[in-house]
Amino acid sequence: MTLHETREDLEAYALGALDDLERRRTSRHLATCAACRATVNDYEALLVRLPTVLATASPSAPDPAVLRRVLAVTTRQPLWPRIAAVALAAAVLVMVAVGAWNFSLTQTIAHERDVYRRLAGQQEIVFEVVDSPRSTKTNLRPPVTGSTAYGKLYVRSDLPFVVAMAGNLPVAPAGQTYYLWLTLDSGETILAGLLAPEEGFASLVYQADRNGPVLQSARVTSQAPGANGPDGVPIIFYSK
Repeated sequence: MTLHETREDLEAYALGALDDLERRRTSRHLATCAACRATVNDYEALLVRLPTVLATASPSAPDPAVLRRVLAVTTRQPLWPRIAAVALAAAVLVMVAVGAWNFSLTQTIAHERDVYRRLAGQQEIVFEVVDSPRSTKTNLRPPVTGSTAYGKLYVRSDLPFVVAMAGNLPVAPAGQTYYLWLTLDSGETILAGLLAPEEGFASLVYQADRNGPVLQSARVTSQAPGANGPDGVPIIFYSK
């Protein structure tokens, strides 16, 4: 067996994608080669850990049952075992890529929650609203393509608070700051507060005059201090 052939066979062996003849041939080689046995052990350990790694990396990682079905389909005794091995390897690479993206997403979410925790004197309000099944979430999105800024508004039906969060905000232009404007169901537009981003993230709590305030629209704008109304193109917005 050449080095190239050995590596291909070991990968397929660990994936269970060899036919009976190739598997017996590879098994005989493994019986006499400690280095290849160690390589196969590494491959098999990676496959065993993969569902756990993905589940740990993100709450939206692939369902283990789905993963098992993918593996089952791609490791059946194939007519062309090499094709099956390539297909399975591709599926694994896709899931690893998804896991890496979700790990980045998890870090972003963790950062958001850290911002929440550091809202002095408002931690209890934030978690009572954000983590409640009685709360609704509204997403704010940029009006133009290419921007990665985003926002979230949480409103709980039995509390008067609006918890607002914005992420990936660019540095505000010199002499300007970020405003959060809310338009209520009455049609009135009010200033909910100023956002002071830290590494692109900012959060605030607005207290309305009644429980479960209904929002018609929301926008984050970049304006000079002292603004008395929203002006210009919003950075992120929501509208019914």
